[in-house]
Amino acid sequence: MAVAAPRLGLSASQSPKCSRVRIGFQKASVLVLVKWRGLLEKAVAPRGVSVEWAEFPAGPAVIEAINAGQLDLGVRR
Repeated sequence: MAVAAPRLGLSASQSPKCSRVRIGFQKASVLVLVKWRGLLEKAVAPRGVSVEWAEFPAGPAVIEAINAGQLDLGVRR
């Protein structure tokens, strides 16, 4: 399994400011359980951040979506 995210260009002392995170996953990945249980949403809601999920049929499509700026984080197996 591989995880990919675009470079944010931030130093260690900076933190990104965002109101949502877009995550790409495949149906047979562990993220299905995280999505189903709402774990990530519960963790980031106090910070005012929402989570958007996008299911992909294959890993290369996840990487392509990241490269196109359509996702913030992606997992391919």
